[in-house]
Amino acid sequence: MKDKKCYMCDATATTEEHVPPKAFFPDILRKKNKNFIIVPSCCEHNNSKGKDDEYVRNIICMSDNSQPPISLNDKVKESLVRRDGSLLNRIKQKSYKEINGENINIKTSIEMIRFGKVFSSMAYGIFYYKYGKTYCGEWKIHFPNLDWPLGLNNDIVKDDIQVLNNINKFAKFDCIFDKVPEIFKCYECFVKTRLLYKLVFYQNFVVYIYSLQDINIMK
Repeated sequence: MKDKKCYMCDATATTEEHVPPKAFFPDILRKKNKNFIIVPSCCEHNNSKGKDDEYVRNIICMSDNSQPPISLNDKVKESLVRRDGSLLNRIKQKSYKEINGENINIKTSIEMIRFGKVFSSMAYGIFYYKYGKTYCGEWKIHFPNLDWPLGLNNDIVKDDIQVLNNINKFAKFDCIFDKVPEIFKCYECFVKTRLLYKLVFYQNFVVYIYSLQDINIMK
């Protein structure tokens, strides 16, 4: 880590950040597979979001659109009981997904700020991994599987949904990373001077992340 800067700020890197976070991988796969996106990080932008990583993973795994590995199910169940018991208590309506033979209610009051924190961190990490430098702007994030666009300031702009859907129809995405396709795939394309990422988790859960500032990769 000598002389390396954090993927999110100018601080000296003292550790490493994984994209996606380690929590998104079954333990057995994480131990055997070394093909991860790893970027230098300061402690603040790595160790401070462990609970958020687990929370977001749990929501994604329980989504009807995702197909997480069976080996991840026990990890999700244990986390829900141990760390996010409150998640199971904030039920708005009955909608269940079966995990290891048990029905778990997943229509909850989702904490979108935590989603924004985790996925913006991934976007910064992917950018650093691809271009070797820190992106200094902010991101707009859209979760089509949750039908919810999100900016880091938590503004909801309904038009973003249609814009991103149209972009996805006609954009030519380049694959950045697909070495662990059952867990995570990442694509990017440029829309004029803005960067659009398409992230796919557990085969079908899609996230779009769009840079709010112009990007000049030649600098």
